[in-house]
Amino acid sequence: MTPPRRKLQLTPRTALWLLLDVAGMLSFAAGVMYLVQGASLFGRWPADTLQAGVMIAAGAVLMLFAAAQLLRAALEQGAGNTRSGK
Repeated sequence: MTPPRRKLQLTPRTALWLLLDVAGMLSFAAGVMYLVQGASLFGRWPADTLQAGVMIAAGAVLMLFAAAQLLRAALEQGAGNTRSGK
């Protein structure tokens, strides 16, 4: 029988990673939106294709890094909740 799942606790560090993940998503979406539609999500930013490419790359890096840190935090919280011997 599997033990019941426990909810992860929202710590200040986890909240920071979540905010960075959201910032990465917004940056990525703004860059893609400019490349696909030619429209800027943040006023005049991005203003050209190079800026859109930088936003896409930066957003992707932010999302991957934040997701990895969130997974790490979840695994650390889960490791503290396991029972030895079972």
